Amino acid sequence: VLSWSMLEAMSAGCLVLGSSTAPVTEVIQEGVNGLLVDFFSPTAIADRVDEIFAHPSRMADLRAAAREIIQTRYDLAKLLPQHLHWIQDGSC
Repeated sequence: VLSWSMLEAMSAGCLVLGSSTAPVTEVIQEGVNGLLVDFFSPTAIADRVDEIFAHPSRMADLRAAAREIIQTRYDLAKLLPQHLHWIQDGSC
């Protein structure tokens, strides 16, 4: 299940270091709007955290891209009419 907390964090311009698993990979594009890591590798997680702190300007670009993708793909003004149509049409 896609995490609403992750989407909210992205919409606020936060950097997401997410697990390289579905459904996270449906939203996070590695190095474009966030970072992905092997959930079961503490060393890989630590290395990515080090990378985040070592490259703040690059991470600022990722945060901006994260916010933009949420505003583009998950805007309530766009999604709500579609969802209402599905409900009224019985398509859901």
